[in-house]
Amino acid sequence: MISYTTFIKHASKVTKAANEARPTLKGIFHRTDGVLIATDSHRLYRAEGLYNGIQERLINPETGELIEGTYPDTDRLIPTNPKTTFQIWHIGKISKITKILWEAARYPEDLDKSADNKKHVLLSFDSANGKIWLNTRGDRAIEASVQIGLSEEKIDLAVNAGYLFEAFDLFGDCGFDDLTVEYYGNMRPLVFKKDNLLALVLPVRAW
Repeated sequence: MISYTTFIKHASKVTKAANEARPTLKGIFHRTDGVLIATDSHRLYRAEGLYNGIQERLINPETGELIEGTYPDTDRLIPTNPKTTFQIWHIGKISKITKILWEAARYPEDLDKSADNKKHVLLSFDSANGKIWLNTRGDRAIEASVQIGLSEEKIDLAVNAGYLFEAFDLFGDCGFDDLTVEYYGNMRPLVFKKDNLLALVLPVRAW
C-alpha cells in the first residue's frame, strides 16, 4: 500500500520537471476527497485516500510552501474505455531494465554525456510470446520476459524512457510486483494502475 511520504517522493520528480511558465504544476494538489495529483503535462501521478484535510491545498514538495492559483482539471486527462487491458508482472525487474534503456537512449554511442537529447524507447507488447520488448534507437537492445495477457497480437508505441522508468519505480517502491496496463492507442495516454495508485504517460512520435 502506498504511503503519503512515498507518493510525495516520487511526485516531486514530476513537479520538478514542470514548466516554469505554469507555476501551479510545481505543486502537488491535495483534494478534499483524499486524492493527491502531480502532473507536468507529459505524465500524471494520482493516488487516492492519502489526504484527509478539510481544505484543498497546492503544496510545493521541495519547500512545503503553499502555491497560489487554480490547478487544472486533471480528471478529464484520464481516458476511459481502453482498447485493451492487461497485466505486467515483475515490476522490480522491468524497472531495472527500463533504467538501462533510459541511459542507453539518453547518450549517443560515443558516450558524450553532454548530449542529452535521446530519451525515447519503443515498447512492444507481444501476447503471442508473452513478452514485453524494450528498444532504443530502432535496434533490439534488450528483451524482458514477463507474464502478460493481451488480446491484441502486438502493440508498439514510443514513450519517454525516463518517464517510463520513474513510473515503474513508483509502483515498485510501493511494494507492488504487478500492475494493470490500459492501452488506448499509439497516440493516446498509456495508463498504469494498481489499487489506489495511477500513473499516466503520454506517448511520443516514433523516430
